[in-house]
Parts: sequence; structure tokens; C-alpha cells
Amino acid sequence: MKKLLLSAGMVALLVTGGLPAQGHSQLISAYPRPGSTIVSAPEKVVLEFNENLINIGGASNVLSVKNSIGQTVSTGFTAVDGAKVSIALSKRLPVGKYTVRWRIVSADGHPLAGRYSFTFRKKR
Repeated sequence: MKKLLLSAGMVALLVTGGLPAQGHSQLISAYPRPGSTIVSAPEKVVLEFNENLINIGGASNVLSVKNSIGQTVSTGFTAVDGAKVSIALSKRLPVGKYTVRWRIVSADGHPLAGRYSFTFRKKR
């Protein structure tokens, strides 16, 4: 009987393809958008992922924004709200290219990191 149940279970796994794989969080939107050129200085950077993030405090979820010469222009702490992380930017953001770096902890507990750039130029 045990062999019959085991065999039936194996057949079910083969037919259904097994259990679905657990994926990591994925970045689904960002403001400012990666590679974009904007004409109004943003007050903050906001990233949204496809699932809620784990917020265990400390440096578990971190956003930073630097200008083209490596100076940090993000201020304060990274805020986590469900699937979104954000950080405020300096009130006097000069025109130029900026790099956003992020590190988050996905719902499955795995840390993920990435970066992208955007350009701020004043409207003519």
C-alpha cells in the first residue's frame, strides 16, 4: 500500500511539474525611472517591488543616491512601506547625473541589490 501511494505521489509530481518555484522580489517600478531625464527635481526616490519586503530594521533595506562625483544627496533614513522603499533627497539638487543604489530583503528572506541612473536637467 505504501509503495502504491508513493508511486501515485511521484506520478502526480511528474504530471503537474512539481511545486512552483519561489522567486525573489523584483523591481517593478521606480521614480525617477531608470535611464530617464527629468526636468523637475524630485523630492524623493521611490522603488516598488512585486511583493512586500521584510523590514528587520538596521541596514536590511537601504536606498542611497549619489551625484556624478560620488557625493550622497539622499537624506534621512530609508522608509519601507509594504512593497515600497523610499528616501528623501536634498532640497537643493543641482542638475546632473545621479546613481540610485538599493539593497532590500525579499519576502523569502534573500537579500537583493541593484542600481540605476537618472539625469536631472532644468527645463529650458
